[in-house]
Amino acid sequence: MAVSLTQKVKPRQRGLAFTTFLLALFIGVPVFITLMRTFPVYLEHFAIKRAMLRAAKECTACTKEEIRRIFDKQASIDEIASVRGGDLDVQRAAGKGEKGIVVVTSYARKQELIEGSGVSLLFEFEITEP
Repeated sequence: MAVSLTQKVKPRQRGLAFTTFLLALFIGVPVFITLMRTFPVYLEHFAIKRAMLRAAKECTACTKEEIRRIFDKQASIDEIASVRGGDLDVQRAAGKGEKGIVVVTSYARKQELIEGSGVSLLFEFEITEP
């Protein structure tokens, strides 16, 4: 169907409406802030797991105090503030033919979403390595 020059072509709307943009902004900004504020908590959690695994694997014949000291060294390198060597429960692995050490800890961390707002998230972790 050919369109003559005298006929008006109805333009199609392109892009977002302003209200859609505002709605996306009101949903997107809080989600973004939450993700950015919780990301360091999970980074520290995985650093704690790595340090615990290293302490347990480094020497299987060490005493509990030596394992805690190894963890503290790694924690100072990784700047871990939530858990110290004294918080670790160090046990010998029990079972058929199992050798090695099991390190267990649990901790909680409170993270404010917006400083001074009173809105915060509480993270509770329990880690067992290996």
